[in-house]
Amino acid sequence: MVPGIGKVRSTDGEGLSETVDPAAPPARYSRVYGGALLAAGGLAAIALLGWVAGLPRLADFRAGWVPMAPNTALCLLLLAVAAALAERPWGQRPAIAAALAAALLSVTRVVEYLAPVELDVDRWFFRFAAGNVGLAPVGRMALFTALALAASSAAVLLFAWPGRRRWSEAMAGVLGAAVALEGLAFTIGYLHNGPLDRDAQGIPMALPTAMALTALGGALALRSAVAGVENQRRLELATRRSEDLF
Repeated sequence: MVPGIGKVRSTDGEGLSETVDPAAPPARYSRVYGGALLAAGGLAAIALLGWVAGLPRLADFRAGWVPMAPNTALCLLLLAVAAALAERPWGQRPAIAAALAAALLSVTRVVEYLAPVELDVDRWFFRFAAGNVGLAPVGRMALFTALALAASSAAVLLFAWPGRRRWSEAMAGVLGAAVALEGLAFTIGYLHNGPLDRDAQGIPMALPTAMALTALGGALALRSAVAGVENQRRLELATRRSEDLF
């Protein structure tokens, strides 16, 4: 649940009663946030099932389109779970661990693109038959995917880290929005023209990946916006109360 969304208990003369926190945004934001994380994690889980069960349509949605890489699915699943856990005090440490694992995989993949090294990070946990879609190798994380996952990992870490500040929540929101826009751009590209750069030597982002990143980034951006609204309302309430005292 997004911080500040929901109900708080207050004590009156007749016992316990439930009242809505006046600084909290509407509860529907919490449902949208949870739904977006569920969509991102669900797409990742379906893709992983496709790789394990030998059902490629679960990972690419259509023959001739590049599938979501196994490592990509793993990172998305870790980040969706981490973002959900980060909303609860007892879940902060597991959230940080999951986000760090996703960061390790995605940043290592970026290093493989930028430096003349072959760490074979895509095969650390998975083994799959070599193949190509066009000129793109199957099962390898795309560069834009790796960058988006690294940004998402940073955003989740900023949310989950103890003692976070307003600037860290704002920065996490910016990262989430950038990830969502990147995913949306690739999704629209698929819907309009089919796979982007399928015949280029670079690896294109898969459609399930683009959709999952849109959902994940959107959830992180929404979480930052809701936290900002909540903080602003709490500040206004505190100001009014201090004025009433004088």
